[in-house]
Amino acid sequence: MEIRKGIATDLKALQKSFIRAKDMSVCSFNSNYMYIVEDKGKIIAFLYGDKTENSCAGILLELEVLQSYRNKKVATNLIKKFEEDLKQENCSGILVFYSFNENLYQFYNKVGFKSGDTLLAGLKEIE
Repeated sequence: MEIRKGIATDLKALQKSFIRAKDMSVCSFNSNYMYIVEDKGKIIAFLYGDKTENSCAGILLELEVLQSYRNKKVATNLIKKFEEDLKQENCSGILVFYSFNENLYQFYNKVGFKSGDTLLAGLKEIE
């Protein structure tokens, strides 16, 4: 399994297999922060992010891994790749917003996000 940059031709495959990709458009692929993970030619996960307006931090907009590939560090590795690229641009953190779900809450805490005033947001500082 390898992480690569997403390209516009990935859109149909993503929309076919991933709930979080249904509303995405080709515009998403113009981002420097669209990552795809493939296994034997099949897309098994993706992460789509961006930077805040002031460009001091990244925002994790979408992250999804096919059920059969969960708990194999795929999402963790995608976040690490996003973090590495943001670090190259002197960003100081990654912000994520999500609907509360105990599993997501535990996952984001495990990979270094710290809860703010609400359980619906987390911030990970880039060291």
